[in-house]
Amino acid sequence: MLDQLNQERLLSILKEVRKLGDSNNSLSSSELVKEIEKMLIVSEEA
Repeated sequence: MLDQLNQERLLSILKEVRKLGDSNNSLSSSELVKEIEKMLIVSEEA
């Protein structure tokens, strides 16, 4: 159950990251990683 929840969270984060990448092509990979980390921290706190 917990694994499935984490999978769904990761999928939603990946979708958000794709949106970020699509809307801002100048986003570097390190900036992208920072955004992912922010989202992971937020989703863990929720």
